[in-house]
Amino acid sequence: MRVGLCHVEGWVGVIALSSALIPGTLVSCLRVTPVSSLTPAEHLLKPQLSLNVVGQKLMKGQTMELACEAAYGFSGARFFLYKDGRPSPVTSRLAPSRSPRAHFTFNDVSSANSGNYSCCYQVWIAGQRFNSSLSDPVNITVN
Repeated sequence: MRVGLCHVEGWVGVIALSSALIPGTLVSCLRVTPVSSLTPAEHLLKPQLSLNVVGQKLMKGQTMELACEAAYGFSGARFFLYKDGRPSPVTSRLAPSRSPRAHFTFNDVSSANSGNYSCCYQVWIAGQRFNSSLSDPVNITVN
């Protein structure tokens, strides 16, 4: 069972989506809140950031892939990748259709790629833009 946010006549709530039914079929709408009172902290849980690397260590010259996954399985979200010490995102990606995650790939990494990375996602609900809080950081060390 996947969940997401529903929007019904100016109200937003958590919905349950069942893979046993037609994709996207509304099963129930819970915790309904007026759109005007929505705050990201209440409804957009922080995403999960993970490092995908072959082997135990990330070595100079390898390819590094970070995956950021939205809570609730949001699809079509825009994801932003941040590195400590930089005020703006390193990069951003729109998640592929029907996917709650985005992948950030860095080829031929070097020690300059070492550091703490975090991500967040952005969704549009009822014509309003909402940003999640940042994920827990992932420390990357390139040897």
